[in-house]
Amino acid sequence: MPPWSERELAMALRFGGITLARVRYRAVVVTTDFLSAPAQVPPPPLEALRQSGCRAAYLPSLPVPGPLPVLKRLPGFLRYAPRQYQRYYVDLRGGFPDYLAAMGSKSRGTLQRKVRKLMQAQGGALDLVVCRDGGNAEEFFYLASQVSAKTYQERLLGTGLPQGEAFRRQFLERAARGAMRGYVLRLDGQPAAYIYGEVEDGVLAYDYVGYDPAFKQASPGIVLQYLALEDLFGDPAVRVFDFTEGEGQHKQTFATASRACADIFFFKSHADLALLVATHHGLARLWRALSALAEKLGLKKALKARLHGRG
Repeated sequence: MPPWSERELAMALRFGGITLARVRYRAVVVTTDFLSAPAQVPPPPLEALRQSGCRAAYLPSLPVPGPLPVLKRLPGFLRYAPRQYQRYYVDLRGGFPDYLAAMGSKSRGTLQRKVRKLMQAQGGALDLVVCRDGGNAEEFFYLASQVSAKTYQERLLGTGLPQGEAFRRQFLERAARGAMRGYVLRLDGQPAAYIYGEVEDGVLAYDYVGYDPAFKQASPGIVLQYLALEDLFGDPAVRVFDFTEGEGQHKQTFATASRACADIFFFKSHADLALLVATHHGLARLWRALSALAEKLGLKKALKARLHGRG
């Protein structure tokens, strides 16, 4: 049986980008290695639930054989799979030239032109700060924090690089033992983009990223991704760069492979839990329908602005 732990989780009830409420509950969290786990539709983790006494279980980023019903009733349980996606990653075995050669010619050409153009604009060289250990960890954290504060991830979602003392201590501890990698690209002497990830068993996760919108025209995030992968192909301690959950053109362009995954919840058949799932699912469906209608009518930007209080 995969390892599991008992944690407090929070289900955010959102309408578009607005969080209406957060409902907290305790759940069994079952972890798997998405790279090696077989693709399957799992049964409820009955033994873990019995031992923990929890009424819910969460199986994040589980490899699945194909699309699943978002909601399905099972004997004694409600299975909920609200997020289903391709999980992209880069296999770092081999060399960077071979990696580029295997990429589509159009994508490769576009990336290399962006890098060359930015190098020329910066006087022929790019200012890249690389953090692999404690030697320059403080410098990296300072520069990355400057960028993070300006990103949309932090301004709109509150998901930028954490600034609390507990995270800072964890970061410095990981840096001291080489269990993280950090990259900052400076343009005109100012930090313009950053990538920070933690390393576990040779897998580097795409944990925190962002760029300063003031440098958007220079594509600093794309250029930094290119430079970071070039560095990682020569790093013997890292074998995979994991783009983690979610999709996007950026990930598709750089990835060498992907796996179909789903975030799966099992809730015991109780009225309060059923209401929580129904509300979460209903809000998501309503937003998608309203968003599709607004886009059809050419009103999508106005709708988003109104919901965020900008209209």
